[in-house]
Amino acid sequence: TFPRRKPMRGLTADVSTIQGYKDSLKASYSSELPPGSKWPAMGSNKCIEVVIYEKRKLDEVEENRITNVAGELEKFSELKRVKVTQVGVDESGNHYPVCIITGAPGVGKSCYVWSLARKWKDKELFTAYELAIVLRLSHPYVRRAKKLVDLIQYEIKKLRERAHNWIIKKNGNGCLILLDGFDELPDDLQRDSIMKQLISGETLEGASVIITTRSTAAKRLYNICNRRKCQFLEILGFDKQQIDNYILSAFNTDAKSIKLFYNYLQCYPNIRSFMCIPLHCAIVVQIFKSQQLKREPPKTMTELYTEVVKVFIIRSLQWDYPHLTDKGLDNLTDLPEEVLTCLGKIAYIGYDALLSDKLFFKIDMQIKKLDLLEEQPDIYDLWPTSVYNFVHKTIQEYLAAYHISTLSLEKQANILQEELCSSRMEIVLKFVAGLTKFSQLINDHVFNTDDIHALVQCIHCLFETQDPDCIRKALETNTKFDFTLQTLSPHDCYALNYCIVVSKVQIDLRLESSNITDEALAMLLHPIADGKCVFFYVKELVMTKNSVVKSRISDICTSLMKNCCLTSLWIEECDIDAKGIECFKKLLLQTQCLKRLVLDANPIRDQGAKFLGAGLKENHSIHYMSIQNCSFGHIGLTTISEALVHNKTLIELNIDGNRIGNCGVKLLYDMFKGGFSLKKLLLHRCIINPDDQCILHLKALNEMEDFRICIDHTIEISLQISNTQHEPEKDSIEPETRNAGCGVIVGEKLFVWGGQTERVGGMRYLPCSESHPFDVFDFTTKMWSHQPTSGDVPELGIGSSLIAYCGWLYLYGGLTEYEENVFAGDIYKVSMDTFQWKIIAIPPACKTTIKPSPRYTAGIILHDDRLCMFGGVGPKIVEDQDPGAEWVKAVNRDKGAFGWNNEYYEFDLKAECWSATLEKDAYRPKPIGSFSFCKYSCHKAILFGGCGSEENGCTYSDRMHHFDLEKHVWTRPVKKHSLPWPIGCRFHSMSALFDPQCKAVACEEPRWMVLLWGKISKLTISKDAWALNVDTWTWKKLQLCESLKPRAWHIACTNAQRDIVVFGGNLVEEYPQRGAVANLCIIPFDQILKVE
Repeated sequence: TFPRRKPMRGLTADVSTIQGYKDSLKASYSSELPPGSKWPAMGSNKCIEVVIYEKRKLDEVEENRITNVAGELEKFSELKRVKVTQVGVDESGNHYPVCIITGAPGVGKSCYVWSLARKWKDKELFTAYELAIVLRLSHPYVRRAKKLVDLIQYEIKKLRERAHNWIIKKNGNGCLILLDGFDELPDDLQRDSIMKQLISGETLEGASVIITTRSTAAKRLYNICNRRKCQFLEILGFDKQQIDNYILSAFNTDAKSIKLFYNYLQCYPNIRSFMCIPLHCAIVVQIFKSQQLKREPPKTMTELYTEVVKVFIIRSLQWDYPHLTDKGLDNLTDLPEEVLTCLGKIAYIGYDALLSDKLFFKIDMQIKKLDLLEEQPDIYDLWPTSVYNFVHKTIQEYLAAYHISTLSLEKQANILQEELCSSRMEIVLKFVAGLTKFSQLINDHVFNTDDIHALVQCIHCLFETQDPDCIRKALETNTKFDFTLQTLSPHDCYALNYCIVVSKVQIDLRLESSNITDEALAMLLHPIADGKCVFFYVKELVMTKNSVVKSRISDICTSLMKNCCLTSLWIEECDIDAKGIECFKKLLLQTQCLKRLVLDANPIRDQGAKFLGAGLKENHSIHYMSIQNCSFGHIGLTTISEALVHNKTLIELNIDGNRIGNCGVKLLYDMFKGGFSLKKLLLHRCIINPDDQCILHLKALNEMEDFRICIDHTIEISLQISNTQHEPEKDSIEPETRNAGCGVIVGEKLFVWGGQTERVGGMRYLPCSESHPFDVFDFTTKMWSHQPTSGDVPELGIGSSLIAYCGWLYLYGGLTEYEENVFAGDIYKVSMDTFQWKIIAIPPACKTTIKPSPRYTAGIILHDDRLCMFGGVGPKIVEDQDPGAEWVKAVNRDKGAFGWNNEYYEFDLKAECWSATLEKDAYRPKPIGSFSFCKYSCHKAILFGGCGSEENGCTYSDRMHHFDLEKHVWTRPVKKHSLPWPIGCRFHSMSALFDPQCKAVACEEPRWMVLLWGKISKLTISKDAWALNVDTWTWKKLQLCESLKPRAWHIACTNAQRDIVVFGGNLVEEYPQRGAVANLCIIPFDQILKVE
């Protein structure tokens, strides 16, 4: 890490240049691999490119979203493969302050960092940086550094201090610091050291930092830099093509050897799963070269590293023990006694150093001969003798496990009990399991299916034992395997497959949104014994949102046909087409145990529906089937409806979102007249324009004995279905009537807060209860409930804004005293786990002191991790925070003067501080409040209507403005008077509709924006609803059901099905408060298409 360098030349006294130091750094990065590494003898001499992905977190601000056991960042929305040019750089080309690179042991993190430094040296990468400094955190000198100057890599103290002064003067700007091996730092240095200060930005705030670590230390890293913008990367190792490239390179394109090696891998596919880790790939190739299939190859990590240690020992002692060859050495216990004694000593050294992070100076010559230690360079002459470290940390962990395996069972149990929660024992635990073959000892301490990381760890421990009896005992009481959102490597999948098959335990397997490759899925399908794989033993299988399933669906269904215990199967959003559905036809024809089948959001179309119908007709086990949003119509429904007449077991069928139309309803009616076993049929969003005949057919179907259809709300009204069928259950509460409240949909629930209602003695702000509950409507159960809250409960009022973000609800603004004109100006947040309110105070570290004036009826939307706020009504308390904004005072107001404004602010949800981003002279709408402000694409929003003030009093606006949330630019489209246009209004709502099946929802512009009602004068509520086509920017009137009463100051949200949910509001045409209602209406997406 610290090679000796020539003195720095050309560094002037005022430190105006660092060219000499820069040249010195470049000279140190000339080698292909990090200095001191002995691993080239085991594999390639070059840093081969590896697969690296960017992790995009769903919840970047919640510390409780991080696992407590392993500390690994969890719940990622996607893994996006990145190129080396994208490391440390965002999509806009800006550099991240911090980039965290995680990866498994041996995956090549150190080599990757070294290759980044070499690319900087060759001006291929990071050209914006003057300096790129690599620090290996396992090095003793780095660990002992107390100040920044201690980390400057140079021999001459005076020049080292000058370089330090230059970096300090620049505050780190133009400096890239690469910290390799954060997990190798002792715990105390991870908590408090100069390295921790560099990562958190306490020191050299302007520098960019790239850190490598095992995933076990990711939690602490995240906590250190959670206030900084971070990039999370993960090195997954080699893909199939890169393994092939490595093999060709390792065998120098020797066709005969390559053919033998591939035959070897074909016989032992689990070996192939090892080779995604570059270090393991090198080891496997080396072992094959040395043994040439003379003995059974290693099947586990323990066996693999046993061979590695043997290679080191044989290579280092071949002169002293010429008879010691690999051919005659089956186990380490076969070593000569004196060599075995040395191995025991070095194993204890590895164990002791792993627990205490000690440095060791004096090494016996016999131990040194084993070649498992390497001398660390000491260019500063700080130690009287040489300092040693292991050639690789995984070697040290193997030797620590070897030492534990030589102890008594009682001592082994004590060590595991004391050190199990330590991240440094994770790999050791696997080796202990493999060396002792005593898996029950491991199982007693590690098996925990509530934590995904611990579950994967346990599976590997059990796999290492290769003992079917012990594996069976461990799995009999732990049959649920949930890998939702987990990245599974091929080796993870093979270990899981092996453990389940050899144990013959029936399990529930959940792989929803799991990041698995085609090769990893192939490892799950690989037959382990008697032609059986893991899918032979699953009772419940969930493979939702996995793109690789499509290519393997035939193999999956073939494996499931042999399964005699499968009861439930979910394969949703996997892009399965009609060809893939033909495999399910065969499955339905053969299975005798499957009760539940869910194939939602797969484009099976009419042909696929025919295949399902053919399979369903002869099936005698299925009870529930769901094929929502599968793009088939009445043609595909024909075969399904015929099957429903013959099938005697199916009780419930869900075909929501398939456009069967009036023809499909008639088909169902004709088929069902003869009798059927189905009890419930779901037809939401299946009928766009029901005619009179369709209504009659639906009514007849609904009146059939022991049968229920579930259809859109507006169609139910047309059918005049009995109220007794949809009465709330006894546990359901009735929400308060209200207007001027705020609400937001999160998942399948609507959360409602604030507003006002009429009580005896006048108007009351909500919620009135002492527990300050949210009113919550569950769309699944169709029930209302109260969710009590506690903590810093906000002041109750009207005209507030409620936003959902990453498990929190954020509330801002409101009018809290109507007669006295008192407004709220603080932001509150409430956790959706504890529902405890917390007021957000501007942190002292925030660079801005901006805090907007209190207000209500402002427009607030969520964009990325920012709340974007415009306008509103309130007092002007603080001057010139948004220099280009205006404030217009309301006339005839004696108490608590207030007015309209056109200020624009953004609230950073990470830093929790406000900023004003519009330029002073930039165009912006006039001061306004009570308008609608809604996003219509990923970075654009629309403002419509509202109430402003001019000399002649209050005015209602019909103006429309567009706002670019990235460029911060307002534009106003020209109004075409020859085309329909809504009348000016306020207290209306505008909702954006989007396609929930789109793979890039955030970047697709929805077709419609829907404007509902509102006040068009002080005493008049508009009876019109409008749809705005965002492609042509033209308005059209909506034709809604007459039972939907126009209202103002209501809550309107869009759910995942593109339906508009309306709650509350003011029906009586009297200003300001009377006539509040509490009914909830759902306007189906189909109704939006009914335009005049």
